[in-house]
Amino acid sequence: MLPVTPAYYIPLSELQNYSTTSKLGEGSFGSVHTAKWLDSEVVVKEVKLEMAENCNDHSLSIMSTSTSLASTLSAVTENPELQKQRGEAIRMFRREVEIWYELSHPNIVRLFGACHVGDPFFVCEYAKHGTLVEFLRKHPDQIWQKLHEAALGVQYLHERGIVHGDLKGNNIVIGADGNAKVTDFGLSSVMNADERAQITGAVHWVAPECLGTDGMNASPRSDIYSLGMCIVEAIRVVGNMPRSIPWGVMENAVVKFKVKKLHELPPRPRNCNDDQWGLVERMCKYDPCARIEIIAVVDELGKFAQVSEETTACDERAVDAVSEREGVKSIVAAMKQLTIDSDSDASYKAKLARIYRQLWSRIGQAVPFSKPEDNTLWRDAEFLAIVDDAFGSTKRALENQRGTLISYTELALHGYSLHRRLDKLIAYKRLGPEADCMIDLDWNRLS
Repeated sequence: MLPVTPAYYIPLSELQNYSTTSKLGEGSFGSVHTAKWLDSEVVVKEVKLEMAENCNDHSLSIMSTSTSLASTLSAVTENPELQKQRGEAIRMFRREVEIWYELSHPNIVRLFGACHVGDPFFVCEYAKHGTLVEFLRKHPDQIWQKLHEAALGVQYLHERGIVHGDLKGNNIVIGADGNAKVTDFGLSSVMNADERAQITGAVHWVAPECLGTDGMNASPRSDIYSLGMCIVEAIRVVGNMPRSIPWGVMENAVVKFKVKKLHELPPRPRNCNDDQWGLVERMCKYDPCARIEIIAVVDELGKFAQVSEETTACDERAVDAVSEREGVKSIVAAMKQLTIDSDSDASYKAKLARIYRQLWSRIGQAVPFSKPEDNTLWRDAEFLAIVDDAFGSTKRALENQRGTLISYTELALHGYSLHRRLDKLIAYKRLGPEADCMIDLDWNRLS
């Protein structure tokens, strides 16, 4: 029975203009070339399998040297152990291709196909605007937009159980469509109980738990740390600081000592404000479990980029609304009373009343833990936007005497979305034990 050709298979013969003269440089996978495939410009990444001297090490290792793969393969055919190693390396290569080939997201570099016969290579989307670092040198005003897009790509990977394991500025590229895209996750792995992704990223971006001989396991939380270092790198780039990498001119050995032993972060760039550095600190906690979730990272970067659909449009209106209505407490009291008055109405409106009453209870419990003089929820634009949005939605939901089933459904779904926004705010702010009771109200069990 003949073997089935994989759907991703692209033979070398289908590539045009692919030669040593088309070489772009050396990447983390090996040599990188431009080529034509089906009349489209693509990037070809030739994977160079380094056969370890220790034949018991069956890991897939990527060389960044210009050594030809042909000499390695000739040695493999004469050595059964090395031949076995190559077989294992090709198996891992095919596994990574199968993972990448199934991914589809505007912030993930698209894989068109690959070849596992002879010299293995990937064929992927050509990022005509270069790496994030190169792009930001020309367009520093787009820093937060591009970081937000990159975070969306990482979130997409994590939602599918994939760890990148090698996040850094040069592994975020800008495509022809102008979107930032995450690439080079050839050493990422689907997470399960038996195997963990192994990390090979550059020291300046690597999480402390992944440094040294006592810890080599990558995880979604180590990706969060590395993404935080990408933020530091990007800020240094737009600030025209010498050596844009997170720790600047510091040697790798010193970086390892400061990260692993002293639990330090890189020096704060002079062009980084308190909110931006606060996000980096939350992402790069020494304890992996203390780092914020990717959903909070995406949301916060969205605010910085002024692309959050739920937040930025309401910020100014929210501040005005709170001042005009004598503060959050008076609004909470009025809205809770409105939901109580509506609880005896028709079944649809009663259900809406319960959804919004639970929301106002959560908002009301948040208020006492934040004094007016504190720079916390009282001055947080997202919290005020939630209050303003909830005010308008509650009025529409419960003062409408002739609502249809469709309108009730839309208002109920919007109420649930406000609960989720409050969840994200709690997750990001980490308000403390007192505010945890807001989560314990089990709003998501309402029916």
